[in-house]
Amino acid sequence: MSNSAALAAELSKGPCGDVEIRGQRIPKFQGRVAHTLAATGLAVLQDAEMHLLPFKFDAIYGYGGETAKSLGLGIGSVVEFAVLNDEVVYVHLLGS
Repeated sequence: MSNSAALAAELSKGPCGDVEIRGQRIPKFQGRVAHTLAATGLAVLQDAEMHLLPFKFDAIYGYGGETAKSLGLGIGSVVEFAVLNDEVVYVHLLGS
């Protein structure tokens, strides 16, 4: 098993709750930060099924200009995330 596959296997599969975004309740999932491009405000999450989900920090609901570093999002950090209309709109740090 590759290191990437081993890390993905540690994540919960399926929804782990829900969150209200823009007046809608949407499911949230566990993922891991696979890459960050802090200077450009981009990051990539990997879910339990090894899908890669790129997102922009300014697309996150409630974003206030934080950086990956100030949010504590380093490569390997475990997060909960939610997707609305094919866009990551919620990221919450669980641990690293």
